[in-house]
Amino acid sequence: PRTWAVTILGSADDSRLLTVTEAIEYWNEQLVSVNSSVRLGPISRSDERIADDALRAMSEAALDRRRIPPLPPRLREMTGDVLVIFSGTDLISVGFPPGAVARQGIAIIRSAEGPPLSLPNVARNLIAHELGHVLGLRHNSDPATLMCGRPATCRPNLFRSDTKRFFPLTDADRQHLAER
Repeated sequence: PRTWAVTILGSADDSRLLTVTEAIEYWNEQLVSVNSSVRLGPISRSDERIADDALRAMSEAALDRRRIPPLPPRLREMTGDVLVIFSGTDLISVGFPPGAVARQGIAIIRSAEGPPLSLPNVARNLIAHELGHVLGLRHNSDPATLMCGRPATCRPNLFRSDTKRFFPLTDADRQHLAER
């Protein structure tokens, strides 16, 4: 299998670090189950900070289906096939597959302070959801699945659960992963 190295841009004490690791483990299990030739890992971390206004501009452009603004120069220089960038502000998390906005896949993750990421089980599924976009999956409208999202009314707070779990993929999602 081809392994995509993951670089996380965020502080060593950020609560989202463990959640990214769990989401990568989840995705590798899914990729193995469909006999995909792609795997995620190894994981490295960088203290590099990207300005929240630049991350917000990327998020807003993606949501409005506008052209994504040029990446900050430092992002273009980062190593790794996938960049997971922790924002320090409240924005809509987004994910882009390799080649969509940069040579790497990029997942921008909103601040973990306050809802919805502070709600039980939400951060793990939100991060897995954005990594699903990095792997090329699109939104669907089924609120019981991981990739539910805009324009459907699904929002991250629907991932809330007192039980620690990942929401499932659809058969179409599995097929898409198998075809990669």
